[in-house]
Amino acid sequence: MAAWDEQHLFYLDHRNRQEITYCDFVKCLNEMSEYRTTIYVDRTNPYLFFCELMIALLNGSDVQIMDAEQREAAAEGPLFQSRVQLHEPQDIVLLLRQHANASVHMFTSGTSGQPKRITHTIRTLLPLRSKKKRDVWAFAYHPSHFAGIQVFFEIVSNLDTLIYFFDYRALPLDELLTGREITIISATPTFYRSLLPYLHATYGQVRRIIFGGEKYEESLADKLKILFPAALLKNIYATTETGKLLESQTDLFTIPPQMQGLLKIENDELLIHESLLREGPDSRLIRQGWYYSGDLIQFETEDQFKFVSRKGDVVKVGGYKINLQIIEEKMKTLNGIDHIRIYCRPNSVVGNMLTAEIVTDKYSEVQIKQLCRSELGLEPWEIPRVIYLVNDIAQTITGKKLRN
Repeated sequence: MAAWDEQHLFYLDHRNRQEITYCDFVKCLNEMSEYRTTIYVDRTNPYLFFCELMIALLNGSDVQIMDAEQREAAAEGPLFQSRVQLHEPQDIVLLLRQHANASVHMFTSGTSGQPKRITHTIRTLLPLRSKKKRDVWAFAYHPSHFAGIQVFFEIVSNLDTLIYFFDYRALPLDELLTGREITIISATPTFYRSLLPYLHATYGQVRRIIFGGEKYEESLADKLKILFPAALLKNIYATTETGKLLESQTDLFTIPPQMQGLLKIENDELLIHESLLREGPDSRLIRQGWYYSGDLIQFETEDQFKFVSRKGDVVKVGGYKINLQIIEEKMKTLNGIDHIRIYCRPNSVVGNMLTAEIVTDKYSEVQIKQLCRSELGLEPWEIPRVIYLVNDIAQTITGKKLRN
């Protein structure tokens, strides 16, 4: 780990004009004489959440992370006395490792249904090794959910800098990307696609672009390579129940030697051995020691495969089975469609009505349906019955595309 610089920046939130050094962060933690173990996230001030989360964990307490909207319905938990006194930022990681079994309870993203409670420990959230070179991260996840928590621990454990990026519409993006020399961006494909219209230059100092949380989009990756010419693109497959499992630089994955016997593919679905699971997965999805992930794959070579969709993306419309993800990918190939979301709405006649939200300034609803027939060759039941032209796509709280 690099030596400590007293002026080294920990946290920047342009919206609140907050610029916090690691020295400030340590001072804040030392001055927190009391803490609670239920931590509420207010997106207007994530720094307060990070301080409250960290002081509880540094005291070895288990914590429950909740969204601010849930605060009114819940009683305030008891106050505990803090015993923490830090001398320098490196003490944060040393003390966290001493309390490696402390639990962090949080919720899944709720992409295709109700969010589910899941549990990790400090041991599973902290990276195994620290690195020598410091990075500046564009923090592009909601802070209360698993991906955001995981990135936060990666940042703190390496004394990296966190620049809050999730509410990007309110930010001077060019100024932050270049002036603050951001080196890593980690986000969902939906977030990147929503970000594209706001980027107006090339950003050569960015060294890594990390995809996660959703299916990798090659066409999107090609656009990002132009904007970030020096960046290495990483495609991460992770689940909230396990953390990171697979990594690639394209949409093709292989099961590495260390994962043999822990991951397997059965009926085109990825199965995860229960020994990799944290507390919280739905026990109905575990059979004979294997967790059925719901992620469907397609083999491209004997040992290389790519993820094609979720099981929940396969629905029946008028008696026909269709894959929402595949329809979406076909419609994305139409020049002039910037962003799209395909989903189903209940219908008393056909069971499900195929519906689309589309960001475009080139086509009308009628023209899109005509192109689905003439250009894409979609069957009548594969063409969205209802099309909404929108300015943005509905997302979950974690930046994923909302399916329901």
